[in-house]
Amino acid sequence: MPQPFIDDDVWGRIFSLHRRSTGSDNIMDYANVRFLSLALCGEAGELANLVKKHWRDGDVRPIGQPAMDEVADVIIYALILYSALGGDTQHPDGLRANIMRKLDAFERKLE
Repeated sequence: MPQPFIDDDVWGRIFSLHRRSTGSDNIMDYANVRFLSLALCGEAGELANLVKKHWRDGDVRPIGQPAMDEVADVIIYALILYSALGGDTQHPDGLRANIMRKLDAFERKLE
């Protein structure tokens, strides 16, 4: 059986980094939601800037690993923010259910 996308080891490391970067153990504190929202936007901005510079410079090579690293940063902050908002990524009605609901909505828009 494949390993879960987000297992206890990954969550432990993510929350440890969060505690070390914010000095807070209470991830659901509203200040953390604000911090995480801005951090997520910052990481998305770094990804956009990387792509912009690649495009601007006319680089035709695949952007590859640098962009994947930035996407990973975005995913990490998005997962922590999801949790800080009260979402449970491991519960059957949690993250997967929310993603499926959003995919259904996007598909309906395209019909």
